Amino acid sequence: MHKPTHCLSVTMKLFFSSLLVIFLYSCTKEMQYHESIVEVSESKVQTSTATFNMLWNKDGVRKRSFIHLNLLHGIGNDNLRPAVWQMSDLSEADSVGNPYNTWPYKYKITPGSTYTNDSISSPNNTAYSFLLVTEGYQNNQFGVYPGFDVWIQNSYTNQPLEFNIFNNAKQFSEYDSVSKAYPLHEAGIIFQHWYNQWNEGRWSFTKQFNIGQLQFIKPKFQVRLDDFNNYASPNTTLTTSYLTADLRIEYRRNGNLVRTDLLGVIFSNLGGINGFDYNGNTNDDIFWEDTNPVNPRVLLHGYQLGLTPSNITAFPSIWTTIEFDYLPLVYTYLPAPPADCTYDDAILVGFDIYSSTRASDIVFSVKDIYLNGKYN
Repeated sequence: MHKPTHCLSVTMKLFFSSLLVIFLYSCTKEMQYHESIVEVSESKVQTSTATFNMLWNKDGVRKRSFIHLNLLHGIGNDNLRPAVWQMSDLSEADSVGNPYNTWPYKYKITPGSTYTNDSISSPNNTAYSFLLVTEGYQNNQFGVYPGFDVWIQNSYTNQPLEFNIFNNAKQFSEYDSVSKAYPLHEAGIIFQHWYNQWNEGRWSFTKQFNIGQLQFIKPKFQVRLDDFNNYASPNTTLTTSYLTADLRIEYRRNGNLVRTDLLGVIFSNLGGINGFDYNGNTNDDIFWEDTNPVNPRVLLHGYQLGLTPSNITAFPSIWTTIEFDYLPLVYTYLPAPPADCTYDDAILVGFDIYSSTRASDIVFSVKDIYLNGKYN
């Protein structure tokens, strides 16, 4: 039995070294202009004990401030897989609230775009607030079948953006003899944070948060399953498509990376009535796990744990609200902090909502996205 590879979430750390950025600045450059970054006021950075949204793009994600990142085996390459310009929009980046001059803010995009010099940049050098990310596709598979796409509704209405995410890989049959599986394809939304010595918000999060300072970490969003097709697939009879919401954590000691953790909650498992289970034990709540000591990862059956209303398998389905608390799951299902670390060293670096499939089609919609927290 092959194990799934979760490229969107697990290898996003590689994004920092191989991103789509056309103008890469060194850490020295970052420090040089750090002093010129606009100070974020206390009114914008939550310090009270009230519940607050950790994301810059607040009120359910209403602003167009995103770029596309196309990965292959978790690695971005701007020459082979530059951002699709139709899936990149920084027109409202300046109104999200994240600080100006936040590197990077200029990105290479596919040729033939209407942007100058085949790059896209934001007003006042403001970074994007989230990413539309795909894995396993080529740029020429955008907007066609089989292939990928993201349609965005409610643009410029000051209403939460509605994302219709297409991940159609049913017809792809390139068998990988190494993994003994058909190629993984993923599509979704990534909110991420870049660790920095100043504890400031970078890219998606309003500041640098750690596990130890929070009472809870609660994602909240609405989701709808729009289409699924694996039946009579020419490539596989094994249904492994699912929808998940993942939290990514980095343990840092004296600024040095010690361990990266991932915890995902599956809210739609299309592997039959009871859902497919890579763990091989249908009596527990674990869908799949990797006990690698430097990169422990676990995906949980959210519906079996009672965290989600049900296993969303019907389509077209009604909008379903997903809301739960990551913290008890982190304490229960992930290893304790590494040696000489505490939960104060566990930095939140990512929150991802995406579809994962092998040789099947899945389309879903998501809107009203929050990541809520509360200080101790």
